[in-house]
Amino acid sequence: MRYTQAEWDKLIAEYPPGTCVSGTVRACQRFGVFVLLDELPDVPCLLELIHFGINESSPLHSIQFPMDYPTVGDRITARILAWSEKTHDVRLTQLSQLNWIPGNAVQSNG
Repeated sequence: MRYTQAEWDKLIAEYPPGTCVSGTVRACQRFGVFVLLDELPDVPCLLELIHFGINESSPLHSIQFPMDYPTVGDRITARILAWSEKTHDVRLTQLSQLNWIPGNAVQSNG
């Protein structure tokens, strides 16, 4: 789905960075997993490897693909890390130590 800027701005206001979300893993890649969020089913979402919860619970653990990744169909919880203005997607994190600054959006240089 392609959003107008007004629709996109409304989603960002309703789900600012730091908002808890849940969803289902749809695909796994070495760099992370794509998630279909319950709250935002039409918005592409990516949980990158560096934002996996295992990094917080076992910081010295070297994450291995695919053993340490959630699998397709798994349910996960995360927080919205940032919204990409240009590509209209969302980045997620499972890390709790990040500071949440509402209104910050990822700017793509592509």
